[in-house]
This record gives sequence, structure tokens and C-alpha cells, in this order.
Amino acid sequence: MKYLIDFCRKLQIRQIITILVAGILLIVNSACSGVNAQGVPKSTPVQAGGANNPY
Repeated sequence: MKYLIDFCRKLQIRQIITILVAGILLIVNSACSGVNAQGVPKSTPVQAGGANNPY
């Protein structure tokens, strides 16, 4: 327990703020990117020869 308290005292507020800002930027960047999360194109092309035709 003493080790944990000493470690917390050793941390500087600048280091904590830097980690928080980096985490927030990562979350915002992921949330606001225009990439489709599934990676599937919006319109799939028809295969040559009608291979996707069920009839």
C-alpha cells in the first residue's frame, strides 16, 4: 500500500493531463472518422457471369 501511495505522489499533474488528453483525442478521432466500421463498401458490384444470381 505504501508503494502505491508513493507512486501516486511521484506522478506529476502534467503527466496525468497529457494521458487524459491523448485518450480523449483517440476517442474523438475514432468516433468522428468517416470510415465504415464494418469495412464493407456501400454498393457491391455484380459479379461477372451472374454468379450471385439465385435463379
